[in-house]
Amino acid sequence: MATEASDLSDYVTLVSSDEFSFVVQRTAACLSPAIKRMLDPTNGFLEAKMNTCRFDNITGVVLEQVCEYFYYNQKHQNSKDVPDMDFPTELCLEILIAADYLGRNMNVPIGNLYTQNERPRINFVTRPINDNAIAFSSVYDMLCF
Repeated sequence: MATEASDLSDYVTLVSSDEFSFVVQRTAACLSPAIKRMLDPTNGFLEAKMNTCRFDNITGVVLEQVCEYFYYNQKHQNSKDVPDMDFPTELCLEILIAADYLGRNMNVPIGNLYTQNERPRINFVTRPINDNAIAFSSVYDMLCF
């Protein structure tokens, strides 16, 4: 039974609602407070024993973007002037919901809002057709604050 930090696997599997599996480094996945709690062997969750986290409310496309963000954030953790990470507009709401579920401490802002400690931020690709970016920021504010 993996109860000590030295016994823990360096990789964990994240499984989406549509059964896509992503094998990621434990250190990257644990950037999410929710995943970190799931994988903590002292909590006694099945996820910690199996090294697998299932997300019945996150699709494979969104979970892939979340995994990319984990690595992007980990890569630029101590950097300054980090370029924004772009995501397609059609995934904005789903990514926000996933970020809220996985823990607000992931520092996932929208557009020109900045993160704490100059960590990497997500910049959703928007088209300047009308005030959609402003309206979307307002939706984000309602969901997360």
